Amino acid sequence: MKTQFLAVMLCCPFFQACMGCSPNEATREATGEIIRTTEAECLDVPPVTYVTYTDPAEGAFSLEVPKGWKTEGSLNRKTALAYSPWVRITSPDGGTVLFFGDANLPTFLVPGGMGWMGGREGQWVPGYEGVMAYRSYRNGEQFAQEYAQTFGDQWGSCRLLETRPEHRLSARVMQEVRQYFGPWGLNPVVSGGEVRFTCGRNQEYTGRVLAVTVYLEGYGMRMWSVDRLGGFVAPGNRSEEVEAIFHHVLYSFRLNPQWKARQDQLAAQISTAQWQAHAQWQSQAYNNISKTLSETSDIVINGWNQNQATLDNAMRKYSNAFRGTEDVYNPQTQQQYNIWDQYNYYWQAPDGTIIGTYLNQNPQPGTYTPLRRRQ
Repeated sequence: MKTQFLAVMLCCPFFQACMGCSPNEATREATGEIIRTTEAECLDVPPVTYVTYTDPAEGAFSLEVPKGWKTEGSLNRKTALAYSPWVRITSPDGGTVLFFGDANLPTFLVPGGMGWMGGREGQWVPGYEGVMAYRSYRNGEQFAQEYAQTFGDQWGSCRLLETRPEHRLSARVMQEVRQYFGPWGLNPVVSGGEVRFTCGRNQEYTGRVLAVTVYLEGYGMRMWSVDRLGGFVAPGNRSEEVEAIFHHVLYSFRLNPQWKARQDQLAAQISTAQWQAHAQWQSQAYNNISKTLSETSDIVINGWNQNQATLDNAMRKYSNAFRGTEDVYNPQTQQQYNIWDQYNYYWQAPDGTIIGTYLNQNPQPGTYTPLRRRQ
């Protein structure tokens, strides 16, 4: 159960760090030497009129966007607890694009984990959030570089100019994740990075990508996610103006308090149900320990009247009960596996990937093979 909570907690929305900040105050705080305020007159550019854009999917958030610019985006919900907002804003002439978040980014599992959790690089597997991907860990700078290259290449021949750590937003993220993971005794690694680049074939564009990643290791799993992501690309002669717009939009973000209250209530209900299931599983594990200890004792007291195979089987059950694991096998191949005892049913894909479910529902009927528990 704990690994499921880790996956959910790693799916924090990009914009939460911006709550409670007015655009001018937040920009003064976060932009450092680049831009001190969002007032257009300080940059000697025409003033910008902003209008409110509200999430069309669930009304979960709102933010201020330049009037007359094309704005699209919404809350992308993967499961009841896993969701991510994304917004893309395009100038009327199509030459400037701002983005915040990416609905297509999953939570990543680090290859080489324990047992069946050790998938290979690039492999996609069903998970608590719908799908998860195996990918080696990237810190904030590394991910920002990769994302900037892909994003900038849409305008042609992206060239990275500068890569540097990002500290202010990372510090906010660290405060947030400590609230989530502190009670679990886990120490998340938060890393921020910022990349500036140029691109373009017939016209030069400048751009920026900011990313913050969170790495977490515990309970047999290693995973990471992109917790904050945003950036823009604009014609070179408009870079300062667009920089100001970018920060105004970023720090104008607001969560709908009614939506947040409903989401918190839903999370509490699901968490309670999960903890009840976990407590039941833990109680059963302790019962198994007691039972297998008794079985082992009986075998010894009977003076080795049972054969060695029976003794080995009892010790195997005791070891599994103590470690919280169990033995399953594929009835088609007879291959056996020792896995974490967390689900009611287990299934194996043709490539060998094993997933667990609480309900007896094949994730992909005809593709996944149901595994059986060894008695």
